[in-house]
Amino acid sequence: MQKRQRSLGLLLDRPLLVSVALTAAFFAFSVWFFPSAFETNDDAFMSLIAAGRLFTDSPDEHLLFTHVFVGLGLAALYGFGPDFPWYGCYLFAVMGASVLALVYALLRANPTVKQCVLVAALLIAFVLPGLVHPQFTRVAFLAVLTGLTLMSAAPGRLPSKMVWVGAGLVLLGGLVRFQAVLLAYVIFVPVMGAVALRA
Repeated sequence: MQKRQRSLGLLLDRPLLVSVALTAAFFAFSVWFFPSAFETNDDAFMSLIAAGRLFTDSPDEHLLFTHVFVGLGLAALYGFGPDFPWYGCYLFAVMGASVLALVYALLRANPTVKQCVLVAALLIAFVLPGLVHPQFTRVAFLAVLTGLTLMSAAPGRLPSKMVWVGAGLVLLGGLVRFQAVLLAYVIFVPVMGAVALRA
């Protein structure tokens, strides 16, 4: 009983720390046990274009379906370190930020040990496939959905700064692939309607 209260106290006092630890453990578990490979050829082609190994002789920012701002950043990184897998790391970074924000929002809204178990199950069931087979549309969708979740959280459950983090994730997902924003909004409309009615 005391152990459970101590665990609950840690969740209540430091939800961000618990979220970082849970996200890091999840990513380490994924990388250790499941080797990653792109799910579609689109990501492989965009990686090669950004690295300057397909269609051009130097790193290029004109990627398929992805905003040129992302391409400019990747091209600059490939110019700095041409043999490093910047494209794959960029997808993992966007997923990492999205997962961290989602875990934090869920634990902040309901800081219980049971919620921790449910969050872990959610990560294994729905996020792990995206880590094993990264795909830019899936990554963008996760970022947008997480951003919308943060922005629509009940007042008082999350700090107001998290609304800005949510808006940033929606913007980031739109830069990765704009169509993912439209898909996420279609799926999220019922939730937004429920929040509006409750307000």
